[in-house]
Amino acid sequence: MHILIFTTDTLLKKQLKDFFAFQNCETEYLDDEKETIRLFKKKEFDVIFFEVSDLIKSVLEISNQNNSSKIKTPIVFISKNKSPSFIVKLMKYGAFDFLPNPFEIKDLVEIFKDLKLFIKSNEINSVKKNEFQKIQSIIGQSDSIKKIKSIINIIANKEAKVLITGENGVGKELVAKWIHQKSNRKSNPFVEVNCAAIPNDLIESELFGHEKGSFTSAIKMHMGKF
Repeated sequence: MHILIFTTDTLLKKQLKDFFAFQNCETEYLDDEKETIRLFKKKEFDVIFFEVSDLIKSVLEISNQNNSSKIKTPIVFISKNKSPSFIVKLMKYGAFDFLPNPFEIKDLVEIFKDLKLFIKSNEINSVKKNEFQKIQSIIGQSDSIKKIKSIINIIANKEAKVLITGENGVGKELVAKWIHQKSNRKSNPFVEVNCAAIPNDLIESELFGHEKGSFTSAIKMHMGKF
């Protein structure tokens, strides 16, 4: 994992340096905001840790730069300001997660675990995008098959939600993939979620996420699939 870290806090820098060295990560450390943003624009990083004191211009600049990129880099903002309203604002600017300063090692471990899963998911989705070129055709010339293809072409560019029904093995997933491939979202990930495999009491959290402390075992904020 290639990580860019901006901080002016000497102790924080040492803590992060020790942690990421133990994780065998390639890291670059900077204490100048402008140089950090310049390097972020110039080079590709898997993750960026960015220390902020307020919603300063640099936060907006780095967020805008990230949003304009084809491949968005997960940004973890670090701050001594731990007020909920401030953290919510950072999330609105596209933060992947928030690390308080000072932090507990378990918080960094959890964030690092989520980052690895996120990067792995992106790699899988990248492979899947290439595999879309090899999507199995919807075979058949019957009136029913022609009708299905016609419906796919009609709804693919609509903003409506789509429910695909049918018995096991009839090709519901294939239809879903073709709708995605023909839609305006085809350059975005095709995310499969097996809701039947998620316990009832966890599905809301898995899909929509939760805030730290929102229930007994919520030891940190969790970003949902949506």
